[in-house]
Parts: sequence; C-alpha cells; structure tokens
Amino acid sequence: MNRNSTKQLVVLMVIALTTMTALFASERCEYLTPRIYLGIDYGHSIIEEQEVPNIGITVGSKLSSRTSTELFARIEPLSDFPGEDFGVNVTETEATFAFSSGLAVTARLFHDAAFNPFVQAGIGTITIGHMIGEDDEYVMSNLEHVMHGTIASGLEVNIFQGVSIQFVHGYRYIPHRKILDIEPHTLSGSFNSVAFKAYLD
Repeated sequence: MNRNSTKQLVVLMVIALTTMTALFASERCEYLTPRIYLGIDYGHSIIEEQEVPNIGITVGSKLSSRTSTELFARIEPLSDFPGEDFGVNVTETEATFAFSSGLAVTARLFHDAAFNPFVQAGIGTITIGHMIGEDDEYVMSNLEHVMHGTIASGLEVNIFQGVSIQFVHGYRYIPHRKILDIEPHTLSGSFNSVAFKAYLD
C-alpha cells in the first residue's frame, strides 16, 4: 500500500467527518441521553462488473434527531467456498474473503421525518485473506490489512419510533496493493445496501 495514498485517505476522511460533525454540532440536542440501536445490513459491492454480496452488523448511537455514529463490521466473499457457490470470481484463489470494520457518521436532512435523506462517511480497515484446510479444519491465511474509506447518501424510512430502514448508495476507496491475484485498487468501487435498525429504548 502506498504511504502517500494512505495519508491522503486519512486526511480526507478526517476532514469529512469533522465537517459533518461541526455542521450539526450547534443544533439543539433532542435526547438527553444517546439512543442506542442495533442493525443488520445486506448489500452488494461492484467489483470488476460483478455484484459481490456482503452482510454486516452495526451498533450505533443516535446523538440527536439528525446525527448518529456507529461501529460496523461486514464480510463479503471474493470467490467460491468449498460446498458454497456464491457466483463470485474476483480471484481464482478458493475461499477468499474481505472483512471490513470501522466507524461511520450519518447526518440527516430533517430533524424528524418519515422519509429522511442523509449523507454518511466512514473510515476503517479491511482484511483480505483466504481459508486453507488443515487437519479437516479451515484456518485463515495470508491476511492483508488495508485502511479504507466510504462516502454515501441514501434515504431513511422511519417506522413508528423504534425501527428504521436505510437505503444506501455510495463509493468505497480501498488503496490496496496486489493481493493474491487481485490487482491494486480493484476492490474500490460503488456499493448498495439495505439496513434495518432497531432502537433499544
């Protein structure tokens, strides 16, 4: 991974997150305590014109009616696994995967609306590796860790007070070097997802 590319990515993401936080910091906080929520999302990343499925979980906190921050973790296959055909061949190496985790900040357009447009920025790490068989068990091998950033927009549909659905479309930047037989920066590209979130209060 190019050190300059990583520096540029970090600087851009810090600027984006700081700007979004500052933009809404002056608003009156509706909640005396943060609203904690749990979520699950399912979507696709576009890699070499293939739709690669991914699934993830989130744990977040709605700080006000317009802003929230969350931790996320997602996994996606980059090839088929033994006994499981995902219809994906980003790499010819069997049982290859990408696992990403990090922090995302969401800023909504309205204070309180059934249909609420939003923008979202995230930063984190992505681990790329594959599973190999050893003594009838599979272990992770050749793990590569790379920083990545995302920027997205979407629409949040609020159902009652405790459940929301988010439709997200965005772009992720992953400045990786050649890993296995995956060419540099190949994993960067657009993504779509649907997220279901339930508040604990």
